[in-house]
Amino acid sequence: MKIIVLIIFLFFLAKPVYAYVDPGTGTMLFSIVLGICSVFFFIVFSLWEKFKLYFFKDKASAKNVNPIVIYTEDKRYYHVFNDIINEFENRQCPVMVYVSTEDDPFLQRDYKFVKVENIGQGYKAYSKLAFMSADVCLMTTPGLDVFHLKRSKLVKHYSHIFHCLDEGTTYRLFGLDYYDSVLLNFDKSKDYIRELEKKRNLPPKELVVIGSPFMDSMAKSLPKAVKKSEKTTVLLAPSWGNSAILANYGDKLIEKLAKTNFITIVRPHPQSLISEKKLIEKLQNQFAKYDNIQWDLSNNNLLAMASADILITDFSSIIYEFLFLFNKPCIYSLSSYNREIYDLSDLDSGKTYRDSILDKLGKELTLDNIDNIEEMINSLAVSKDFSSDIIKIKNEIWQEQNNGAKNVVDFLIKKQREISNCQ
Repeated sequence: MKIIVLIIFLFFLAKPVYAYVDPGTGTMLFSIVLGICSVFFFIVFSLWEKFKLYFFKDKASAKNVNPIVIYTEDKRYYHVFNDIINEFENRQCPVMVYVSTEDDPFLQRDYKFVKVENIGQGYKAYSKLAFMSADVCLMTTPGLDVFHLKRSKLVKHYSHIFHCLDEGTTYRLFGLDYYDSVLLNFDKSKDYIRELEKKRNLPPKELVVIGSPFMDSMAKSLPKAVKKSEKTTVLLAPSWGNSAILANYGDKLIEKLAKTNFITIVRPHPQSLISEKKLIEKLQNQFAKYDNIQWDLSNNNLLAMASADILITDFSSIIYEFLFLFNKPCIYSLSSYNREIYDLSDLDSGKTYRDSILDKLGKELTLDNIDNIEEMINSLAVSKDFSSDIIKIKNEIWQEQNNGAKNVVDFLIKKQREISNCQ
């Protein structure tokens, strides 16, 4: 801390230098300096934490160890953890919950046995997590020990839970590799994860089918009364990134929809509002004159899904939420899906469970048939052919329905007791 104060002091002592730097170079230099300062701050902070850990390890461990920690990095994961945290509270079982946003709804709740703490964002949060003490830590954040999120030496067991219906291969590369256990939505996921472990020479993780607390919570939160339009309503809700619909042909697709009689709700992925802000603003301005194009930037997607008759998406997990919660068909696009950056690229088949079921759930949109989007939507809007398949697949991939939170808490408590008995 003294070093940082000294640097700031020296900065204010510096005399001005009269020289010209063009705007482009100035921006580049500013970015470089800002990046170096951020890295320097994190290194100093980490060294200080390691210093405390080295000299006061025994004392700190005995005083600050938490039996069970839950970390939720964003308020949009409310439905992932809400039922789980309530289950701990109802059982009168203490648990520490770390959040990273000031307006996280868990901070507003009045718990007796659950403690909630805001640990901030970015390097501040990563530093806190890298040196925390716990028997068991549950997170939905992928990439543990791959990038900034490091395993703490004082955490005995890391467990991952999905923040959507997932088969375990659609995260970016190495998303689950360094977790000790993974809580699964359905049995078939085990085969994919075991194949990746063998290919990467990883020790086998504990794989437990618990269902989906996320979907259980969403199902209980469905809007009871939704005012629907007489016109067919289309929900365009893609994922984000270079492989997603909006980045590839969003302007062409929205233009086609704008010239129909449909109402189209465009709902970008929350990460798009951060990583693709300029793209979203460009599309909003481009189609501002069309009254039938609406934008939904809210945190909750349930109202938009309830209002829609048809979903258009890509590889986003919203496809399962729309199909299984509302039993309506979809139009999906995988033509630009870059599989090389995801764990599924290391599978021998290169294909996943989702690949085998999509044609039973709707129709595929490609650059070749995008001109026929109006006809595709009209045919799906009146079709009942997909209903029975949707229900069948729902029961396959969403196991242990309505028991997800109970199963998670059972596992975490059992695991914590195993660890404490071994100490």
